Amino acid sequence: MKNLSVLVVLLFSFGFFFMSCQDVNQPEDLISQKGTLDKVKCTTIQSGQLLYATGHYLAGQPLKTGYDIFGYNYQAMQFNGTYANAYLGRYGFSPYQGDDAAYLAANPTFDPNSWTWLWPYRNDKLAMKWNEEWNRGNAEGWSKPPYAAWENNEWNGAVPGGSGEVWHYKIVWVGDCDLDGDTGTI
Repeated sequence: MKNLSVLVVLLFSFGFFFMSCQDVNQPEDLISQKGTLDKVKCTTIQSGQLLYATGHYLAGQPLKTGYDIFGYNYQAMQFNGTYANAYLGRYGFSPYQGDDAAYLAANPTFDPNSWTWLWPYRNDKLAMKWNEEWNRGNAEGWSKPPYAAWENNEWNGAVPGGSGEVWHYKIVWVGDCDLDGDTGTI
C-alpha cells in the first residue's frame, strides 16, 4: 500500500507546465500560404517571462536553463535530486540538504509527521524525465486528448539514510481509464 501511495503521489502531483504557447484555433493557422509550418510563437525559458508559481519557494523568480536548487531542469524536462526536493519547493519550503536537524530548524512550519508520504523517503534519489506532451497534458488537466505523453521515474532508496526501496516507473498516457464503467474509480 505504501508503494501505491508513492506512485499516486508521483502521478498526480507532477503538474508543472514549463512552456506556454499562444492558442491556435485552427490547424491552418500553423500553415503558411506555401503549405509549410510556421513556427508557433511560444514564451520560452530564455525569455525570463516564465516564473515559478505562487506558493513555490522560488515564487516570482524566472525559470532558468540548467538545474535549479531543487534538481529540476525544465528546459531538458528532467529532475535529478532527492525525493524530498522533487516536492518541497512547490509547497514553499527550501531544498533539503541531508541534515534533518538543520532543515527542521530552518523550516519551523514543516512538520515531518504531516508529510508521511515524503519525509521517510527524503534521502532517496530520484531521476525523472518527461516529454512535452506530458507538459501539455498537465497544463490542460488531461482534458484535450489524445496525448503522446510519457514520464520515466528511476527511484533509488539504496543510499545512506534511504528507504532501501528501488523502483523504475514508466508512465504512458493510454487514454481515459474508467474500469468500473460508472464511478471513474479503478
